[in-house]
Amino acid sequence: MASISFNEESAFDSFSERFHDEHVSIVTGPEPKSDAESTSCEVFFPAGSHYGADLSYEVQNEAESEPESMYASYWLYLDETFQPATDGKLPGFAGRYANTDREGGWGSRVTTGTNGWSARGVFDAPDGNGEIPIGNYVYHVGMDSYGTHAWWDVSLETGRWYKIDQYIELNTPGENDGVLQGWVNQNRVYNSSDWRWRDTDEIGIQEFWCNFYHGNDDPAPQDMTLYMDRLHLRNESDSS
Repeated sequence: MASISFNEESAFDSFSERFHDEHVSIVTGPEPKSDAESTSCEVFFPAGSHYGADLSYEVQNEAESEPESMYASYWLYLDETFQPATDGKLPGFAGRYANTDREGGWGSRVTTGTNGWSARGVFDAPDGNGEIPIGNYVYHVGMDSYGTHAWWDVSLETGRWYKIDQYIELNTPGENDGVLQGWVNQNRVYNSSDWRWRDTDEIGIQEFWCNFYHGNDDPAPQDMTLYMDRLHLRNESDSS
């Protein structure tokens, strides 16, 4: 479906919707990955700001119809400066239907089953070992006013690359049987099969949303940087 290597500025043209372009750039480093190019996408969170970057890849532009399952992988590097004060957002799947009468699934727009939904990535403040917990932040049917945190059984060290894999399979309309899975460096660290995002088959997977955002009320406490590379999307999972 899509494979994006961040080796030149034109890589950003692959995204149909972009905000805060001033916070992203193609850079060399921060260090070589075992099987990838030496360049990557730098995402910068200025002190006092919530925003890193917002890049949306609309899968409906590539598929004949919106898919009901999708596999995604990307490489992630958290710089030593990445010391969040609270939780925030990372890339993940969504069907927000922005600017339509079905808009929902983000920004306190509660998912009802007939409007938008999302299953973005999430990070948290450092744990007792100084590592960064990650997981999913899910807008789903039956949620409270804000999304549900689904933490993975892993925390990330700063200063090293990780390969992040995700798989989603939307629920049978009206049923709590949606699948969400996660892997870090090919080790499965999250597996659930009881999500409900939709009550109608008119709702599908609309986008892969690279949403980099710090906090709800709390902005970034200092300048922070992370790096992303080798985003790959397709309609099925090959992880195990």
